[in-house]
Amino acid sequence: MPINLVPYCGGCNGKKSDRQVADPEKAFIHPYLDIVPDVPYLTVAIQQNASVTAQIAFDANAALGSDLLKKRMAHQFETVDVPTQLASEIVEFLEEHADNIAGAGLPDGAPVSSYLASTADRVAARLGHSFWKVAILRALAADAVFCAGGYKALLKP
Repeated sequence: MPINLVPYCGGCNGKKSDRQVADPEKAFIHPYLDIVPDVPYLTVAIQQNASVTAQIAFDANAALGSDLLKKRMAHQFETVDVPTQLASEIVEFLEEHADNIAGAGLPDGAPVSSYLASTADRVAARLGHSFWKVAILRALAADAVFCAGGYKALLKP
């Protein structure tokens, strides 16, 4: 079961109904009965201004194999409001990786991108390709501004 879909707090858990849902597209994913393929199903938009932010969203074009599964996952993602639930963790994650890059003494550009991509590969091997941290790492690795030194906006003085 993908970690992203397991409700992790009482508030999120309370957003799902404890009764049978009439519309199958609105049924929450069951952690033991539903099989979710280990494919990326999140998109990430990196924004760089005075700082760096990462906005995650459910990928409507994800190769999940079943339209019903995709609709159920999208509904759960929206109902639980995953981006809001993860907002503070995402900020901490971005800052942690900016610190790691600076601490490693990597030259800006391709070495930073390679570091982020290889970190994403290691995390994906351990937690799956759909894990939110993997999606963010891959988006950061592909972001030329972030890799060219944009990560420094996240460093604390």
